[in-house]
Amino acid sequence: MKPSLYNLIIGFFALIVLIVPFFGKTYDKRRKWFTKIRPKGWIIISAFIATVIFTYLKDASVEDLEIQKEMIVQKEKKSSDSLSRIQNDESNTKTINTFTKALAVYGLKYDSTEKVIAKLVKDSSKTSTTNNYTDPSLTIQIELVEKIDFNNRFQFTTICNDATATSINLKCYYITEFTEKHMSGIRLGFRVIPKKSELPNGSAFKSDVILNESREVLKYYFFITGTYKSINDKTIFMNRLYSYEVENKRFGMPYEPKHSRILELFNGYENSEKDLFDN
Repeated sequence: MKPSLYNLIIGFFALIVLIVPFFGKTYDKRRKWFTKIRPKGWIIISAFIATVIFTYLKDASVEDLEIQKEMIVQKEKKSSDSLSRIQNDESNTKTINTFTKALAVYGLKYDSTEKVIAKLVKDSSKTSTTNNYTDPSLTIQIELVEKIDFNNRFQFTTICNDATATSINLKCYYITEFTEKHMSGIRLGFRVIPKKSELPNGSAFKSDVILNESREVLKYYFFITGTYKSINDKTIFMNRLYSYEVENKRFGMPYEPKHSRILELFNGYENSEKDLFDN
């Protein structure tokens, strides 16, 4: 029960305590002990006891709400911290790879054990040459750029790193969450980048999508799935789940166990509808 409803009930009983004495005597002096109390007196006593009870219930309800809010804040904080760690690890890996490739151009390598830079030693007995290609890495960023009534315009940015990506074929499905307990079904979405596109290393492609809703949306869940290729024709798969809180404009990933449950729904739907994006 909401605190405002408790306040209404408490106010009602307080009003009874206030006005009942104006309609007659509440006790009889000629009698003894509890027999002195007239019916109107018992009404006042009952109303007072009810006021005390509902005041206690209201305080307990407010405390429960505060605990629930704190739990939600802590879960969101853990999710945000986890995303930050993942992004930091990816950034460190990319930095190391870039550094290693730059040293290789000059015939050098980094010895992580000794923590020194040394020359590469080539084995002259090997006559064959192996071409080591770096796989491209695509990442998606989502931003709410405009909100008009219940219509939300999002900007999807596809970023390419490490190497050129070719034959990009990415599609997006999404779920809308109206309340904590009410979500829409999976919606057939859109392409975040034109089919068979190519992105050079260090480039990005932006596309705007307007999602029309019939009422206010609390959160979106976007499932980006598909494939792209490296310059040596290696196929790379992508299956990523993102979340976006509309009110706070917070982009990230849903926390567990919701992440696994929603991802399972999307994977099953995507497999059953795989032919809808062929054109």
